[in-house]
Amino acid sequence: MHPASPGSRNLLCGSPSTLWRLSGARRTVRHVRRKRRSWIDNGWRRNPGQPQNRGRTSGIQLTVYQLSVHRWPDNDRKTARLFRVNTWQPTTRVRISLFALLAVLLASGCTLPSAPLKLVGEIIDHEVTWSGEVNVLGVVTVKKNGRLTILPGTRVVFEAVDQDGDGIGDGELLIEGSIVAKGTADRPIFFTSGATEPKTSDWKFIYVDFARQAVFDHVIAEYAYSGLQIHFCKARVTNSEFRHNVDGLRFSTVNLYAAGNRMHHNTHGVRYEERRSQALLHHNGIHNNQIGLFVVTRGDDKARFVHNNIADNEQYNVKLGWQQPGPVTLPENWWGSIDPAQIANRFFDRQSDPQLGPVSAPRPLAAAIDPADWPTFEGAVP
Repeated sequence: MHPASPGSRNLLCGSPSTLWRLSGARRTVRHVRRKRRSWIDNGWRRNPGQPQNRGRTSGIQLTVYQLSVHRWPDNDRKTARLFRVNTWQPTTRVRISLFALLAVLLASGCTLPSAPLKLVGEIIDHEVTWSGEVNVLGVVTVKKNGRLTILPGTRVVFEAVDQDGDGIGDGELLIEGSIVAKGTADRPIFFTSGATEPKTSDWKFIYVDFARQAVFDHVIAEYAYSGLQIHFCKARVTNSEFRHNVDGLRFSTVNLYAAGNRMHHNTHGVRYEERRSQALLHHNGIHNNQIGLFVVTRGDDKARFVHNNIADNEQYNVKLGWQQPGPVTLPENWWGSIDPAQIANRFFDRQSDPQLGPVSAPRPLAAAIDPADWPTFEGAVP
């Protein structure tokens, strides 16, 4: 069963947890009862057949679908109502009937789907919640006193506009206050491009800078320059996916906890400048990027990467930047091989440039960790 998508033209009834499309409920619908009522002019009567004018000038018909839903495996039983409206020969009387219909729908707990929220250079300095579809043009800033909560299933769509012509879209979400973006496995939060044919760098990034709070869970960031950048704060990123970006996840000088994420089909899966960062990244899949880990500069070998699958990246699994003369130690990860020579051959470090530091991978894992066996990631940042 699929939840009703944002922007659907169906009339939706019930609480948000039971908003289902009739067409998407075929597998789990136990029974459907249909009642048809018609308004003729200003009156109404039960009409089990098609609307009949009988010489009158207008009419409106309401079809009520009553659904009983049995959801497996948690044995949860839900009911919902869907409405279909037909009108003919609209006149002033029909407008009166529509007003009466609206009152009935509201009394029945039904809501029309909301139009996408459109934001242009928005400043958020209070508590705001996003849901449905949010279209962003330019930069949306959450100030120090602001708090942005993004609900499961939300799509944040950045318009692919590049006014300065630098090859990177202008869309950006800048977080100086707080952000809590928590989706679910079946209703992730999307940060994506609004282009008909999206491509890398259609929008800029989610930029978390000196933020008060930053929590991302079950989000998908795609077609950006950087899917997510985090600097000078404490942040948690779990169960998320970063794809088709230049940088999937990028950080510096941050207390970061990142687990259960997938970074793939980016130029750099993870790019970081350690700068005294206290980062822990474990049980992540970093694969099918040009470069898996890009250690840019000023690493003190304190960022911890353990129990990750870092393999099948096209150029290198690990690359050091030109200002990284110190060592980088990455223990207990899967590298696509257990042969030390093959593992080292996928590192760009001192063996390629004597001015760089060495990369070592002690105690490599004997096999990839199946994502199905990854632990769940709940609780506070350690």
